[in-house]
Amino acid sequence: NQYNAPSMLVNQGKAFVPYFDKSFVKIWSDNVTFEAEFFLLYKNILLRVLASPLNSDTKPTLDQFLGSIRVID
Repeated sequence: NQYNAPSMLVNQGKAFVPYFDKSFVKIWSDNVTFEAEFFLLYKNILLRVLASPLNSDTKPTLDQFLGSIRVID
């Protein structure tokens, strides 16, 4: 299933996500809602996490979720 991101990339950059070697985030918008697309790298494993809607009400839950992800190798 192909994910169709909103049409406009409004921001992107490094993100800090615990337990991952590198992390990057893209923030998308369709002028109504914002969505976050995270790319999380641990050794040779890449996870893609999509979060929508992204706003001040959902950010604490998103932060808690991202901080709870572990890759077991």
